[in-house]
Amino acid sequence: MARLTKQIKETAIREAAKNGVPVSVLLGIWQAESAFDVLALGDLNNDGAAFSYGIGQLHVKGAGGGIHPRKLLILAVNAAMSAGFLGRCFQAFPDSPDLSISAYNQGISGAKDRGLKTNQGYVDTVKRFAKAFGDLDKITPKDAPKRTYTVKAGDNLWKIAQRFYSQGTRWNEIYDANKSVIGPDPDLIQPGQVLTIP
Repeated sequence: MARLTKQIKETAIREAAKNGVPVSVLLGIWQAESAFDVLALGDLNNDGAAFSYGIGQLHVKGAGGGIHPRKLLILAVNAAMSAGFLGRCFQAFPDSPDLSISAYNQGISGAKDRGLKTNQGYVDTVKRFAKAFGDLDKITPKDAPKRTYTVKAGDNLWKIAQRFYSQGTRWNEIYDANKSVIGPDPDLIQPGQVLTIP
């Protein structure tokens, strides 16, 4: 299996499981869409940012809708959006992984209209890249190390959820995973608390 940074591997496993897609296909798409080796993501940066030299970031379909471009440099935002869209593609074509992959590239309606006629090369490329990551399909998020966040002054669960999921409304997922740390009131998080980010 190709070598992945710990952050890319954990993020891919978690987001693929959350959206019901194979990890290998998600990583294959990231590599095909990024125009550079997915293994380089984060490797060339001391700060672990989700970009490398060249194109700048993962290519995320539908990312223009109200997402600030700087947020697209955050791996968690890229991964969540990408896996979410791929998950919707797999839901649209539950009996055809090839059409699901094609839909990621040409849109669900495009895949419904044109099938694989105009997109077989893209599907073959993604599948070729995905083979290198096939071992990750056997790993569940429970097997993957958990990510954590240390609360800072001025934080609240909404801000933390916004940071990790780009949706503050998902704060309750963080609270549910950390009730034993936070206590009964989700508004009373304290600087220095270490929260598990599901």
